[in-house]
Amino acid sequence: MKLLTIPLISLLLLFSPLTLADKHNKAAGISKQQAASIAQQEYSGRVLAVKHVNGIYHVKILSDKGEVRTVRVNSSTGDTLN
Repeated sequence: MKLLTIPLISLLLLFSPLTLADKHNKAAGISKQQAASIAQQEYSGRVLAVKHVNGIYHVKILSDKGEVRTVRVNSSTGDTLN
């Protein structure tokens, strides 16, 4: 029994930082990639840039017609603000 205890404790300690990091990322809201995807669902086109400013992602999209549009996405909820 003692032979199994040490490896099990070692595994738990090894993976606990990954679990904490995952919980931290979920609490932070959406990622830049998710914001870009949300913006592309609203306005189709090629994503040129994604910037995060004061809790809002600013996603620049180049449309098929050559127009550049900036879509604002709430970084906590993923809601578009345009």
